[in-house]
Amino acid sequence: MATTAVRPDAAASAKAQRGVTRRSATIGTFRVALVESEEGFAVSCPALPGCHSQGKTRNAALTGIKDAIREWLDVAEEGKGLLRVSEARVTV
Repeated sequence: MATTAVRPDAAASAKAQRGVTRRSATIGTFRVALVESEEGFAVSCPALPGCHSQGKTRNAALTGIKDAIREWLDVAEEGKGLLRVSEARVTV
């Protein structure tokens, strides 16, 4: 079996190519929550803590959350950025 050495710049390029390929493929379906205000729409993905976006229109917000979900999943896959997810109850 042959071994091929990979230069760091080649590795980064390969990773970028995988990202482009992944972005063009369907990853899955996620439920999102939209909140409309005078400024536009805020949107979050409850299944992915901290995954939020916004847009002036509903469609812009939905496009933004798709990108945010992809980025969230990329960070989780790499194992960096997410130290711990926890929940708390507050009384208001």
